[in-house]
Amino acid sequence: MTRKQLNDLKIYNAWECAGHGNVYINYHPAEHGRLARYACWVVVRPGYRTTDKGHTRNPDHREFTVTRREDKQPLLEAAMAWCTEQYGITDWFKTPYGSWMSKAVFDANVKAAQETLLAEELR
Repeated sequence: MTRKQLNDLKIYNAWECAGHGNVYINYHPAEHGRLARYACWVVVRPGYRTTDKGHTRNPDHREFTVTRREDKQPLLEAAMAWCTEQYGITDWFKTPYGSWMSKAVFDANVKAAQETLLAEELR
């Protein structure tokens, strides 16, 4: 499924693709300037916190900081392993938006969006 097809279903980003309460992993590139930050893999669960750290740059999401290009893939694997341990996700799937989530969750949310769109057309 492409981004265009997901956009036609009114799914415009990884947050909407995952849905409330489902976990996904997203990559944030480095930012430069006054508010610079390292690149990182971020574990996101819409509507919930994925970390218990109180005073961090982003206290709601677990981050795996990438300081070197060589660390990018191993840290993705570490994030996936952490999610498997915390949430039991084993069927990882890369979405058209570049994020990673459970294949079953992705398929279920796409199916629900298709059914919603079909119901709206029948009205």
